[in-house]
Amino acid sequence: MAKESIKGIDQVVKELRKIGKDIEKEIDATTSDIADQIAGDAKRTAPADMGKLRQSIYPAKIKESNYKIVASAPYAPYVEFGTGGLVNVPVGGFGYKIQRKRN
Repeated sequence: MAKESIKGIDQVVKELRKIGKDIEKEIDATTSDIADQIAGDAKRTAPADMGKLRQSIYPAKIKESNYKIVASAPYAPYVEFGTGGLVNVPVGGFGYKIQRKRN
């Protein structure tokens, strides 16, 4: 059986790869914009008397098209999840250790 080739296939593959990279850049830009919007919403809805908390909220890029919203104020988890006995803190939900008083 003779090996057949398609004339110009290398150029087609090259163009498809370029399109893929362009799309990845657009996806990252869109994801970045959405992360900025979410961080802005978080700042607007943070308690007004906690200016440092509002200032500590920002989007952080983890890798391409992957962002997280960070609140770096040390008391941010307490404001988000509370401190009462029925607090349900998600495992690995944030970088701070929350210590609760156990009765």
